[in-house]
Order: sequence, then structure tokens, then C-alpha cells
Amino acid sequence: INGRNPTGMVAISAKNVIWAVGGPAAIYSASVYPESAGCAHGAAFEAGALGQNLTESQYGIASLHPRWNLSGSYQQVLPRYYSTDGKREFDFLADCFGSNADATSAIFRKGYEWPFDASKISLSSKIDLAVFREREMGRKVYVDYRRNPSWIGSIDESLPDEVINYLKNCGATQKTPAERLLKMNAPAVAFFRSHGVDVFKDPIETDVCAQHNNGGFAVDTNWESVTLRGFFPVGECAGTFGVKRPGGSALNSGQVGSRRAAEYIALNRGGKAAEIENAELESYRGLLDSLSHGNMTYGETVAQRKRYTDEMTGCGAFLRSAERIKKAVAFFGGELKKTYTTTPENLPELLLNRDILLTQFVYLSAILDYISFGGKSRGAYIITDKQVSELIGSPEAEIDTELSGKVMNTAYSNGEVTSSLRQVRPIPRSETWFERVYSKYSEKQKFIK
Repeated sequence: INGRNPTGMVAISAKNVIWAVGGPAAIYSASVYPESAGCAHGAAFEAGALGQNLTESQYGIASLHPRWNLSGSYQQVLPRYYSTDGKREFDFLADCFGSNADATSAIFRKGYEWPFDASKISLSSKIDLAVFREREMGRKVYVDYRRNPSWIGSIDESLPDEVINYLKNCGATQKTPAERLLKMNAPAVAFFRSHGVDVFKDPIETDVCAQHNNGGFAVDTNWESVTLRGFFPVGECAGTFGVKRPGGSALNSGQVGSRRAAEYIALNRGGKAAEIENAELESYRGLLDSLSHGNMTYGETVAQRKRYTDEMTGCGAFLRSAERIKKAVAFFGGELKKTYTTTPENLPELLLNRDILLTQFVYLSAILDYISFGGKSRGAYIITDKQVSELIGSPEAEIDTELSGKVMNTAYSNGEVTSSLRQVRPIPRSETWFERVYSKYSEKQKFIK
């Protein structure tokens, strides 16, 4: 940092880059990603990294303050859902289901069917639709552990068999959801208390939030980008998770990828990186200088980001309308062509906005391409032009099967997004056994040490 660089930014030359940046956390306004998480996908797209299955993400019911998934026992204890316009409370789930038993089962099943699922909108995922509808009407929605749902008087044999049997087996037949949660999962109660929320006294504001990106950058078996040499996206930002992201395979992929990349670099990609040429450094300085001689304030930067993320949540989350996405793509594309300037101190925030914007543009363009290829609802989203109230009364969404055996690749270059489909590679057949694999692995470890 010196007089010529008041932003504090530096240029780094590296032969290999492990891109462990997580998912594109900041592209949605309704998000359960940590507030400290940002977005670093735009830079990788601009550098030439190929995207893969960018259409696939995961969404679900989550607490807003603090940001936390309300899955598992948070639902199985049967909390009350209500919305409010500031004056009245609405027990909105009571009218969404055909019977009280269905409503009870839906809340209970939301525990282990937490992500929104296009194939389950007649039962547990109807809750997500109902929550979205209430918030769309301008109401705040809460999950309340102080009281039971209005149709449940007590935890007894009148509840569906799967519910009452589970709660009895857990010893969780207490009077209130908070008491049942304390019995089943005391650390869950403690977690909220550590963030200033007492479930015995405070309802929890809730929304349907983005939680995980199942797509990301296309990588090979060493987690190296298939189009950008020396670039290794690992963890969530690697597109290795599949449409429904089975938990175990996702964890394995996240843990294995970094090690695969590190071993490959150690064995094959040694040596020093080339020094950055002075002319290149001057071009960076000139760009930063031109962007940091403006008067856009921090507050204006935050407001700009909210405008972008609200639009993304409105059309590119778990409910997707092709017509609205087209308008959003045009809007984001137009914003990318504009040049915004700010103060040196606020430049990192402005550049983050641009990264978010570019990522949103690429992701929404990919969704539009998927629809143009004949893609329909699947996984954690519904493609529809219906109003959410109509969906609540629908049986099931039209689930995609035609594209289920294909992967969609998406590239960004000079302001344009292009996508193509390829068949999923078959699982390779290998005539091998444990001793041989372990011996080969052990030899690699000796070399690295």
C-alpha cells in the first residue's frame, strides 16, 4: 500500500490457484449463506473458466436472524407457522392442505425433506410455496416454538402415525414445540440463545432461502478447470454435486477435491510463476484509479447490491418464470455495460457488486438456455408462469426427464453467454482392488513428504 494505491489492492502472480471461495453466496437477497460470504465467480468466468450445471441450486426454509437452516428437529417438533402484516397474525398453513393430518405431516416431513423439491409440492414443499406467497404479499413470516399449530391441541394418538410414533420414541411429547425441541436437540436451542434468540419467548423470522449451489465450474479428476490451466475450483464452487446434492456425496466431493488438487500440483505443477510485467501492472493501476475517482457512497453501493439480489431472488431462485428472467438478463446485461465509480476506500465493495452482477448475468442466462433446450422443473426449482397461489393448489409440477442424462456447460466471453449439452459420462469400469490402489496411494504420499 502506498500513495499510488490508496485502495490497498495488490496484484499477485501465481502459477496455480486453488479457488476455494464457496458458492455464489451474495447473488440472492433471501439467503442462508453467512453474511460475510460474498461472490468470486464473476472473476473466474471472465478469466475463461467454464461453468457446469449452473441451473442447479438448493433452497429451503431458514431463519433470517441468525441465518440458519430450519431443518431436522426444528420441524419435527411441529412448530407453528404464522405471518403478520404488523396488525394481525395469519395461521396461513391451515388453509393450504386438504386436512389437518396432511398439514401436520407436511411440517413433520419438512424436517428430513428440508430442501424445496419440485416433486413434493403437494405436501412438504407446499410449505415453501405458502411462505413465499405470504412474503410476496408484504407480510413477515415466523416459525413459532411457543405454541402448537392451531389445529393441534396436544401430542396424542390423533396425530398421524409416523408423527406420534417418532415423537414418542424420542420422548418428545411435551406441551410446546420449544419443550420438545429442548428434549430432542438441546444444542439447537442453545445455538439460537447464543445469537440472542430464546425459542421459549421469541418467534423466528423465516424465508425460503438459497443454501447451496449444486452447479459451479467444470473440473477434471484433479479438480482443475477443464478450460483454464492452473485454476482449481474446489469445494462448493466446483460443479460436482448433481441435481439433488445427496449430502454424503457432496461432503465427499468437497473434502476430496482440495486434496486431489494439492497432490496434483505437488506432483505435476511445480516451479515459479512468471513475474507480472510493468506494463500490465500499470494497466491495473490505471483501471483502479479510473474507478476510484467517483462519489458513489457506501450506502449507495449497498442499495445497488440489494436491487440486484432482490431481482435474482424474484426470478432465479426456486420459482422461475422465463419471461421475467428474460427481462432480468436484459437488465443485468445493461448494468454490466455501465461504469460506476466510487471512493478509493469503497472500491472493493463496488468491485464485489460487479462480480455479483456478472455472476447473476451468467447464471440467469444459463437458466434461460436450459429452458430453451426444453428443460422443465426439477430438483429444487419450478419453471412456471403461474402465480404462486395457483401452484399451492396444483398437484405436482411437470418434472424434467428429457435432460436428466445430460450436463449443461456454460461459457462467458466478451459480454456473451453460450451453453451446450453433453451426455453424462458413464461410470468407468475398472479391474482393480484395494491393495493395488492403496499401494499406489502410499507411493504418492512418500514422494510428497
